[in-house]
Amino acid sequence: MMKEYLNDSCKKLHDYVLNESYQKAPQEIKSMLKRIVLDTFGAIIAGTEAPVSHITRDVVNTQYADGKCTVLSQNRRMAMVGASFANGASANALDCDDGNRPTKGHCSASVMPAILALAEEMELSGEQFLDAMLVAYEIGIRASVLAHKLRPDYHSTGSWSGLGIVAGHCNIKKYDIETFFQGLGIAEGWGAYSPMMRGVDYPNMLKDAIAWGSMSGTVSALMAEKGHTGIPPLFTFKEAVEEIETLGKKYRAEQNYFKPFCACRWTHAGAYAAKDLMDKYHLEVDDITEIKICSFTEAITLPYSAPTNTENAQYNIGFPIACYLVFGQVGPRQALNEYKNEKVLSLMSKMKVEHDPELQAIFPTTTKTRLEITMQDGTVYKSNAMQPEGDYNYKPFDDAAIKEKYTRFVTPVLGKEKTEAFYEKVMNLEKLEKAGELFDGLNLIN
Repeated sequence: MMKEYLNDSCKKLHDYVLNESYQKAPQEIKSMLKRIVLDTFGAIIAGTEAPVSHITRDVVNTQYADGKCTVLSQNRRMAMVGASFANGASANALDCDDGNRPTKGHCSASVMPAILALAEEMELSGEQFLDAMLVAYEIGIRASVLAHKLRPDYHSTGSWSGLGIVAGHCNIKKYDIETFFQGLGIAEGWGAYSPMMRGVDYPNMLKDAIAWGSMSGTVSALMAEKGHTGIPPLFTFKEAVEEIETLGKKYRAEQNYFKPFCACRWTHAGAYAAKDLMDKYHLEVDDITEIKICSFTEAITLPYSAPTNTENAQYNIGFPIACYLVFGQVGPRQALNEYKNEKVLSLMSKMKVEHDPELQAIFPTTTKTRLEITMQDGTVYKSNAMQPEGDYNYKPFDDAAIKEKYTRFVTPVLGKEKTEAFYEKVMNLEKLEKAGELFDGLNLIN
């Protein structure tokens, strides 16, 4: 039924998906994939404490089937669809999950819960999990690039991540080409519309539709296996040829970035500007009378008024700056518990924003912010225009940096001993006979 759409590029895509593996990838991609997996597990575990995660687990536990798949923070195991949904909600709950600069999205948080569920359902080895994860990531990122090229809106992650998940299933289950492309078409057709900028203007629990993408991608693969049909997917378009030709030669994982803070990436530069001033001048926070935030339009459009919940705090240009000035970090504890802190709110009441044309000119390739802080004695301290660390092209996070973030985020939830034990298992994932052994003996319940 779909064969008329299947051109030579489609066959190349199918061949790549069938044959890509963790062992074939260059060493730097293997290392990056391990960082992605560890960082995403850290985001999931830290995120299990967020209200959206509790809500999603409540729905999953009453409406979805039991099964073989782990849902982080509970003993009850679920079938693939429910586990993907629940873990996907936790992965993005605190907005600390990684991203990929060309996509304006968060592929890992959406595809990894689904690939983890696949691995446990099929009792895959740790190396097979990494095979499927690599394929899901590379195809998911390319689906995003094509979605934004062919459909000129800012698309949420959940609108395109399902195509990556279908590819991960195909890598393991070895679909024939028609089943594979039907699955891609189902995933695209069922992808969340999720108008992204409306969610930025009005912060809410939907965020980037990460959980929905994780769930719907899993369902799409399962439906295609049963013979369900879908639309001709993005990868059948002529614009896809360039993306397909680079498969196995240029890895999109090279452009991955990691987030040190629990906040929208556009706000991180402001926290680094606060760090710049605190490191230089050791400011007395109580003596601050004004904070001027100078940045690009998209950043200063975010609110800087007092947040009323954790989602408001994460999509707020002022909260991370105030948090860094008060606590020296913007981690899970701050995002979940300190958005009503009196010192934080006092600093936020002294903020104003200003558009900076020079910083606008370099956006979105680079996201920079500078601060001007006025003290009671009239002294004005001006930061440098700061760029967030962790970008692929600016102070990228190495293994040590990712471990530091993972440890800082996960230890308050699991305790030091479990946090370290789980870290060791993830870093040796390819040696595990079954990927599900990651959780053996750890009881990762918060």
